[in-house]
Amino acid sequence: MQLFDISYVAILKIMGAGIFTYIIFPLFLVARDLILLKAIEKLILTSKLQFNIRICESDRWQLNNRYNKKRSIEYRKNGEVIYTLDGDEVNEKSYKDYENTYNMHYSRFILFDAMIGSRHNLIISLTKHYKSDDFKSPIPELSELEYQSCESQNA
Repeated sequence: MQLFDISYVAILKIMGAGIFTYIIFPLFLVARDLILLKAIEKLILTSKLQFNIRICESDRWQLNNRYNKKRSIEYRKNGEVIYTLDGDEVNEKSYKDYENTYNMHYSRFILFDAMIGSRHNLIISLTKHYKSDDFKSPIPELSELEYQSCESQNA
């Protein structure tokens, strides 16, 4: 029979490694995830972002429902200019007002949509980097709720 000489230090090292592996390290991971989620909540999902989502989705609704008419300008040989919106002849002032309002909604929509998209991508990349893939970005749901709110208000 062979005897193994194991010191108390070796036993304590094995116990310490087990405690670190099964208790302390998981606690660090939980703390890291909580800090990540709080940082996302405080720094990315701000009230300004929610306001911008509201404006963006309002503009999206306007572009989809009010400012989706076919526009055309026809120049006749006698120098007359004919402005039409969805086949209906309108005066120059109405046409210019429609076009200016469309351009305002469109440019604001493009600006806010890009900013919201970058915030969404930032959340996705942070959660992937820290291996918190089960966390879903709330931005698409917020956008959908705001769009539905615009639909119900304008119905």
